[in-house]
Amino acid sequence: MEIDEIKLESWKCFLDHIKGLDANNNFIFRGQANKEWGLETTLERFLKKELIEYHEYEFSLLSIKETIRTLYPNLSDLKTSDIHELKDFFKSRIPTINNKETDSRLDLGTKGIEFLAYIRHFGFPSPLLDWTQSPFIAAYFAFREETSSDPAIYIFSESPWSGSTDPKKTNYRITGLGHHIMVDKRHISQQCEYTYCIGWDPSENLFFANHNYCKATDFNSFYRVTLPQGERESVLRFLEQVNINAYTLFHSEDSLMEQLAIKYLRK
Repeated sequence: MEIDEIKLESWKCFLDHIKGLDANNNFIFRGQANKEWGLETTLERFLKKELIEYHEYEFSLLSIKETIRTLYPNLSDLKTSDIHELKDFFKSRIPTINNKETDSRLDLGTKGIEFLAYIRHFGFPSPLLDWTQSPFIAAYFAFREETSSDPAIYIFSESPWSGSTDPKKTNYRITGLGHHIMVDKRHISQQCEYTYCIGWDPSENLFFANHNYCKATDFNSFYRVTLPQGERESVLRFLEQVNINAYTLFHSEDSLMEQLAIKYLRK
């Protein structure tokens, strides 16, 4: 599916656009250096497919659990039941099947979600897509890498469910996890949030799906804006002035060198 797109002519147009967003809608943002790139999770990219059956991914999590428990003290208390609870967690977030056979505990799936975020942070393929609460941080990631195409910034806002689904076909929904999952200090500096796109068929089998399967509907706002690649230098200078750069976002020696090069070599 094609995502709705707004073509902006300049950085100033983008600043005006975000000023016009309703703050009550809790928008999140994702910057990508090339507007031709789709919204792909690391799981989709690794498996090279847009639909992944839930049980297939659950099996991989169970297979790596003991290795992860041994290597990462933060997850030493992870249990098999924590991974099994993830399925109930995902079902509980689907309005049409919620409260049928699912567990409604507030802490349902907490440890499993932390596990998903943690392994994603360290490179294991994940169905979670990372976003930021800051349009400026999203703009940094959109313009950080110079490409042959204009960059894009995706904008998403989830609202309470008010729609309907077709019980005879597979339905899809993008759901956010908020910003309460903590895996690394970069999570704070980048103001990270995560979403996932879940699909479910008439038999309530679950799938992880590409975010492009969901368009803007009456239960969310989902679109992208594009900006000219020629704005890159002025955008990075603006972001440097508000202290958004490689070092403040990544906190590494490599990122410090990247930030200094942009600040002092590119006038």
